[in-house]
Amino acid sequence: MTVQRNDTTSAELWIEDAWADKHGVRLLTEKRYNEWIVNSQKGDKPWLVAFGLTTLSQSQSQQTTNSMILKLNCLAQVFPEEAHYGFIDFKKGERIIESYDYEMQYGQMAPYLMYFKESTAYHLKSKNWSPKDIVEFMGNYTLESRYNEPVRRARNKVNLFLEYASKDIGNNRQLHQAYTYLRNNHNETWAFQNLIAPNF
Repeated sequence: MTVQRNDTTSAELWIEDAWADKHGVRLLTEKRYNEWIVNSQKGDKPWLVAFGLTTLSQSQSQQTTNSMILKLNCLAQVFPEEAHYGFIDFKKGERIIESYDYEMQYGQMAPYLMYFKESTAYHLKSKNWSPKDIVEFMGNYTLESRYNEPVRRARNKVNLFLEYASKDIGNNRQLHQAYTYLRNNHNETWAFQNLIAPNF
C-alpha cells in the first residue's frame, strides 16, 4: 500500500504524523477509501475502520473518539498482521458512511466500527469494544457481525442527495399511514404485491 501525502490538507497531515507514523493507524479520505478498500483484491489484508467525530469537522475533541483512536493505536502496534486500521471522520466521510445501511444507537456520539474483507463490509455491534474484543471479532467475523453487505464506493453529490431524499420520504408520517392502510386493506392486489410491497 503506497501512501500519497499530497492528497491531504495540513490538518490531515498533522493527524497522519500523529497516528500513522507513530502507530500505524491511517486517516481515510474518500480517495483513500476508494483506492485502498473498494479496490482491494481477494487475499489482501482486511481493514478495520472506525467512523467518529474528530477535530477535522468540529472544534472540540470527543472523548469516545479519542478512546477508540487509542484502541486502534494499540491494535496497530500489537496485531499489525491482522488488519489495516483506519479512521474516518463522520462529517468529512459522509459520502462513505451513507453508502451503507448503518444503525447508530447513540448517534454520532460513539464511533461506528466496520470490518472490510474481500469485497464485503461487516458491521460490528454497538458496544464498548476493547482491543481484545476486536481481535476476537476479527477471528470470527462471519458469526459475530451484526450484518454484512457488499463494499460500495463512496457516494457522489447526486446520489447522496437522492439517498437523503429517499430517507425523508420513507420517514414521512402520511406515507406510513397510507402504506399501512394499503397493507391492511389491499394487500392481495397485484399493485400492492408487485409495486408497493417490494419497495417499502
